[in-house]
Amino acid sequence: VVSPPDTKHWFQHQTAWVTHFECAGARHYILPSFIVGVLAAAAMIAFVTFLHRGSASHDPADGLLLKPLGIAISITQLCGMTCFSLPILGSLDLATRIGKDAAFSGQAIGIYMTGSVLGGSCLWLLLQYHPSLWSSCCKTVHLASLALNTVGLLLYSLVITVSYVQPMPFDPAPLLLFSRLLGGCGHGLAGQVNFGVVARFWSPRDRPAQIALLILMSQLAIGGGPMCAALARSYSDRSELLLAWSGVAALLAITIWRLFFSVTGPIEKLEDGSGERHMPEKSWRRRRIFGCLAMTACRAYVVSALEVASAMVLETSFHWDLQWVGLAIGVTFLACLPVKAAHGLLAPLFSMCGWIRIMAAFTLIGTSMLAVGSNTSSPWIFLLGDATTFPTIFLADAFTIGIMQQNLLPNGSWFADANNATLYSMMAANGAGRLLGPWLARVALQTGGLRRYVSSQFVACFMFIGAFEILVAPGLEECD
Repeated sequence: VVSPPDTKHWFQHQTAWVTHFECAGARHYILPSFIVGVLAAAAMIAFVTFLHRGSASHDPADGLLLKPLGIAISITQLCGMTCFSLPILGSLDLATRIGKDAAFSGQAIGIYMTGSVLGGSCLWLLLQYHPSLWSSCCKTVHLASLALNTVGLLLYSLVITVSYVQPMPFDPAPLLLFSRLLGGCGHGLAGQVNFGVVARFWSPRDRPAQIALLILMSQLAIGGGPMCAALARSYSDRSELLLAWSGVAALLAITIWRLFFSVTGPIEKLEDGSGERHMPEKSWRRRRIFGCLAMTACRAYVVSALEVASAMVLETSFHWDLQWVGLAIGVTFLACLPVKAAHGLLAPLFSMCGWIRIMAAFTLIGTSMLAVGSNTSSPWIFLLGDATTFPTIFLADAFTIGIMQQNLLPNGSWFADANNATLYSMMAANGAGRLLGPWLARVALQTGGLRRYVSSQFVACFMFIGAFEILVAPGLEECD
């Protein structure tokens, strides 16, 4: 006689992980995390507004309208890149808890940028067939971007919490990758509209300054993410929970802010620089745009590989505690602020090409310091190389994107008007550079050690310089 199944005990066995889930501390972290997240959102909005206090179009009548628009696109850019960088510090620990290796942790970081390309491509296709949406879709896209970022980070928070459950009720790796992909889609939507808005609504003369602010937001996010993770780690041994739920709260608060923050008044559409005097022939402009895209891909590879590899090297090779790893990475990457300030003071001394060459030279010096630090087993020289390489190649690429924006072709040109150029730039940076950088950096460290990683950085730096000298610099007016 077959006895009937014990439904009660079966159900208790299947749901036992929920008790462990609660023991993981999720309930004790949610309320403090939401308070921290709301305060962080208010600080981000205040900081970005402060940075835009002196920004204006050369036409004062336009400046009143473009300033709040600049604040909105800067906030969404900062949110998207912060979602990318927040998990970096604890990614190796998380991969270990779910039974994966270092290469998987790099893949989980890089897939965020694959989602970015996917989201940007969807919006690009829509704008190709409905170009009139440029003047009205900005707020809707920003809200959709923030919503996807929020949902993606929420799923990621659940994966982190479940990772503390032993044994785990299911393999969380697919959900982890999906959460990163979803958040990346949101970042891609915002990126496509943000850089396209600059090309359409700012005059060619004002575009480099506005692009520099967007690039500065990315720099601050990349440096601030690990620093926030380190501060959270000093508060609790399960800092990933605090950090993840705080991020969800911050995104919710900024979404509400963006819902009520709007840009009013008519903004006239510009012709993407095609009406400017002394513009080069279209063939030269296409070649220059292609060179700028190649430089952007190399920069994205160098920067993303550098951040992810540095966290792993300091943790595994130099045996630093994760708290100090996060603080060190955050401080070194925030070196972008004094570098940007130095450029602001000394900008008239050199042409645009001169500044790009100076920054590229410092990038090579910084990469050489990485090699010296790895050979001498000195973490301080290694970090000095990080602090030199990161801001200089980022600033050089900011100038490069400004050059690309000044050479855009009239609307409807497949290579490249504002909509197409923005998609190509996103594919170069996120679909190639930032996708391959974290993954290949940790693969290089895992298979060949520091020597192979530093060699890959040198190759990418020389490709960056070669693309500039061969494709971008010839015939450029600023080089005369």
